[in-house]
Amino acid sequence: MNYIDLVLVAILAYSVWEGYKQGFILAALSLISWTGALAIAFLTHGWLKINALGVWALPVAFVMATIIAKSLLQYVTNLILDRVPDSLHDNKINKAAGVIPGCVNGTIWLTLLGSLFTLIPFTHGASVEVRESRLAGKAGMGIAWLEGKIEPVFRAAVNASLPKTNAVISSDEPVKLPFKVAAPTARPDLEREMLTILNAERKKNRLRPLSIDKSIVQVARLHSADMFKQSYFSHYSPDGGNPYNRMRNGNVVFAAMGENIAIAQTIQIAHQGLIDSPTHRANILNPNFGRVGIGIMDGGIYGLMITQNFAD
Repeated sequence: MNYIDLVLVAILAYSVWEGYKQGFILAALSLISWTGALAIAFLTHGWLKINALGVWALPVAFVMATIIAKSLLQYVTNLILDRVPDSLHDNKINKAAGVIPGCVNGTIWLTLLGSLFTLIPFTHGASVEVRESRLAGKAGMGIAWLEGKIEPVFRAAVNASLPKTNAVISSDEPVKLPFKVAAPTARPDLEREMLTILNAERKKNRLRPLSIDKSIVQVARLHSADMFKQSYFSHYSPDGGNPYNRMRNGNVVFAAMGENIAIAQTIQIAHQGLIDSPTHRANILNPNFGRVGIGIMDGGIYGLMITQNFAD
């Protein structure tokens, strides 16, 4: 547990304490008020869109819709609270039960902030702390189901102001990166962790586990480092290299092989992007593959460059 985890635990503890102080009635109504406002904003923000704002049109509309919805729900909440006698608010059972909505509220904030920590590019030291945070990593996965709703609202504005920080996986088209990392750092600790994740997926599908091949690891690391150094993201390097000749140049003997590449702020986000892609999932769950080399290079604020090379 590092200081990122401590911050998230403190937020959860504070929310539980606030729930106790407010009591169940007030805490539950407050929770319904702000979560309801967000839900209404997702459904209605398109009506408030001002096209003249360009890439900020949807984010501004979403914020406006949230404020309006929160004001209306707060008005209704106040009407309800006016009818509740003070003696009921001060009741010991009501106070104790306030822990329940407090815990729910804290969990929501923990998930939102933990996800935000994993998605925002911090300084190198802070980025490492976030990646090593158990709670932040789990939070990043926990909010994945919201991505389809959140991304359309903020995609254009985020792309205009920050480097891309969600999981990016390989496609047929090469990508020119808007940054360069001259001296990325190898992360063997994360490579071991990713191997565990891959084998857990294979175990769920009753497949034999993959074993690490050190020669393939070296090939994978070199490719991840090269993509950072030459500012590209592709299976094909600017000098004409491809997965097959890289493996042969690394003196790896194989009859069949496959390659996955990804760039993300955490290995959990990267893995989710890969496993959700049919072609990359096929490599991970290929019953003919028994060896793997995982090369993870840390680019600081620019995230992790990940290459997975599979072989029979």
